This record gives sequence, C-alpha cells and structure tokens, in this order.
Amino acid sequence: MATQLNHAAVQKRLDEIGLRPFTADEVRELADRLSKSISIGLKRPGEPTNTDGGVLAAPTGVQHIKLAEVQKVPDHTRGITAACGGTNWIFAETQKEPNGQVTIGRSFVRKIPENERQHTYDSFTEIIADGIARVAKQCELLNEPTLPVSISLGFPQINTETADGDIDALIPRRKLPKFWEITDFTEAVPALQQPSLARLIKAKLKAKGVSGVGQLVMVNDTVAVALDVQHGGDEGEDAPVGFVFGTGTNGALFAGKKKGMVNLEIGHAEIMDQVPVLEVMQKRGWAPDTRPIMEYWMGGAFIPARVMAGVELLSEFVSDSKAINKQITGSQNQALISDMAKGRQSPLVGLSLLADDYMVAQLCAKRALHQAAQLIGVHLATVCQAVKYTEGIAFIPYEGSVLGKGHHVKRKSLETAKLLLPQLELKPYEASGMVGVAKLALVRLFS
Repeated sequence: MATQLNHAAVQKRLDEIGLRPFTADEVRELADRLSKSISIGLKRPGEPTNTDGGVLAAPTGVQHIKLAEVQKVPDHTRGITAACGGTNWIFAETQKEPNGQVTIGRSFVRKIPENERQHTYDSFTEIIADGIARVAKQCELLNEPTLPVSISLGFPQINTETADGDIDALIPRRKLPKFWEITDFTEAVPALQQPSLARLIKAKLKAKGVSGVGQLVMVNDTVAVALDVQHGGDEGEDAPVGFVFGTGTNGALFAGKKKGMVNLEIGHAEIMDQVPVLEVMQKRGWAPDTRPIMEYWMGGAFIPARVMAGVELLSEFVSDSKAINKQITGSQNQALISDMAKGRQSPLVGLSLLADDYMVAQLCAKRALHQAAQLIGVHLATVCQAVKYTEGIAFIPYEGSVLGKGHHVKRKSLETAKLLLPQLELKPYEASGMVGVAKLALVRLFS
C-alpha cells in the first residue's frame, strides 16, 4: 500500500476500470442502443423474449387511465389492494377521496423469508387470498356487494381479461425472481393454459367469507406504477409510462389499445459494454448474469457491488480491499452508498476504515451513483421518446429510492434526459403501484 494516497493515480485507475462518468457522446450512443432495443421489443410479433436484441416487452392488454377517469369514481368507494412479490407482501384497504386520489388505509405486512418461497399454485394463491380476507374482515368489507380487489404482482406474468371482467395473471415459468418457485408448474402446458390465478384466488376468497368481489385486477408491479395517475389539466399530464428505480430497474409504457401497457423489463437490456468492474462483479457472483445488462449499473441491489468491485480493482491504493468490502457487505445502513457519496465520514455511515481506505471507497461510491443517474436519464428519455413525448411538460411516475433518495441522482438523471430531449421538461413524481392498480380496479368497476 502506498504511504500517501495519490489522488490523480486513483482517478486515472477508476477511469481505466470503467467506473467513470459517461461522456455526452457515450450517453447518446447508449440512448440509441436502448431505443433500438425497445423498438425491437415493441415490434416483436411472437412471444416475449430477450434473445433477439430487444427488451422483453411483454404486452398486458391493460389500458392506461387518466386522472379524470379516477375522479368520476364515487367518493368514499372502498376496496382492497395488495403488493405481492419479494420479501414483504402488503395488504391494505383503499378509499377514493373527493380530491380524485385514492388513499391507503389500514394495512399489514406479511414477511416471507427465502426458505418459505417454494409453493404450489394452491399454496401461492392461499397466501394472497388469506391477506385479502384478513383486510376484508378487519375493515368490515366481507359483505360488500361489488368489492374492487387489486393486486400489484411482482412476478413475470401473462395478463388476460376474463369473461367476468377480471384481469387475470398466468405464471409463465417455474422459477421466479427473488428465489420464488411454483413447484407444480408444468413446462409441457402452454403459457395461456396455465392455471388462472384469478379463479383460484376468487374461489378461496369466497370460501373465506368474502362474498362480493366485484372485479379482481392483477398487473405487473411496474405497470401498476404507471397507473398511479396524479396529474391532468393545464399544468400538464401524466405520461403513459411507469418506472421502478429501486432494488431492481424496470420501465413500462402504453403501446396502443391492442398491446396495452407493456412491461419492458428494461433492467435486462443488453446495451452496455463489458468493463473490468463488471468482470469482477460476475467473477465474485455479485452479478449472476454473464451479460452486461443495464441493471448492473442502475439497480440498487448491484450498486454496492460496483463499489466493492472498484475497491478490489484499486487494491494497490488501500490497506486491505477484502476487509473494506466485508464491512460494506455487512453494513445495516440501507442508504450506505448514497451516504458515502454525500461525503460523510466513515464512522457516520457505520464503517470503521482508515482515512485513505474510506476515501477510495467513497470515490467508487460517487462514481457508481453518477453512472446510475446517467443511465436512469437515458432510460427516462428513451421510454418517453417511444411514446412520442419529446417536448413540453411530462409528469413521470416512479417508485424506488435510487431515484428518490440517491445522492444527486435525480438532478443528474434529469440533466442527462435534457441532453437527449432538450425540448422536454420531465417532472418525476413518487407513485405507488398499490395505489395505481387500485385506481385501475375502481375505473374498471365504474366505467
């Protein structure tokens, strides 16, 4: 280890390993690649895939809604909504307010650890039905004659409309994200013939005493974010898009009446160049896919890994890269990388590092977040361009703390989007997939 940190040498090494801001020309090139990938996905005539250079682009048939439609729903109409995916499943009461918005009332969270995520169709839908029935009982909604029930489902799915007016979800594969698995999924059965989640859930709800489900609506969680419409009128309107910039990364857009809202799965877009930082991430198992996909630059689950890969590749400038990374891995601070990038000292973010060691790690954190912000800007601009929003004002719904709370991420991402679409003023607003899918259920019930 050098006895005195050579800042210029550290900066040069960071540039060499691919942990540096993208140039304006590189931003334009990445936007062009992503635009082409989205175009391939949207034009694809067959089943969703990511083997043809395009994003997955799974159509849902779900129509986008506007705030004016939500405002027509009778005030104080109540319903039940849920967010099901990953570790924490949330179930809640909803109510349409006089101001045109929908609020979340009484709720509860069911935590599901990794070792409890292997289920049959029956036990999977039992968890969902049990949570909905619990809210119905707690909020005295068991006997509502046309109870709107909505689910933001954080899994790959095929959405179809049933004869009863439900928006159904069919699971297309056995293995699901975040270690979930449907153990009795049958590969030989075509996707559109897989068991109906809506039918299973409604049957279980009836057995649990929820007597009057009006419509059951299920959509992908990113699509649900796009449906949390909050603006309309002279000040501008919500663009028919939705984004998640949190642990994972995704986008959705409206692609016309036939395809409806399309789940792009943009985090898996393969538009990035291979760089030493990613090679280390893949070698260490911090990035499980061998492809250089966008999520490895943007996703909150992978940004700490980018920092650790940077520290490992700068081992000649630190006392012990493994010891530094062990502390980063073991940190309980959910905002660790953002706090480091803010310039806070090592003890204030919960680490105990030598001054020079922390400075190197801090530089990695700043650069990793800078890159994430630039790619978020690319993501925002290209999706807006795909739905013909290139000038004026567009309100953009999103979920996720990387964009919402990451140090300077929102500012830098909007600067990047402005570089690409100088005539468009983007106004990101925090949205809720649970509220969005609840709004869809209400609009459908009263349309």
